[in-house]
Amino acid sequence: MWRTREKIFATIAKRQDMTDGEKLLIERRRRGLAAWKLAAQAEIDPTTYSRIERGERDATPDQRLRLARVLGVEPETVFQKVTR
Repeated sequence: MWRTREKIFATIAKRQDMTDGEKLLIERRRRGLAAWKLAAQAEIDPTTYSRIERGERDATPDQRLRLARVLGVEPETVFQKVTR
């Protein structure tokens, strides 16, 4: 069952029409992380993280890098605009 779930997440994450928040949600759920836990590990206020995931605000370049690091992915995997 785990492999099937992983394949579903991988297929969904490759869609080009997803927002950054939707991609974050997929990657977070893929790893079984609660939103508050990801926010804490990335040193982002949980309310701010929630707004980023819902698409109500954009993550700063620093937040993008920290979230990607915690998720174990390249920033480009989750975010459309990445400045380093």
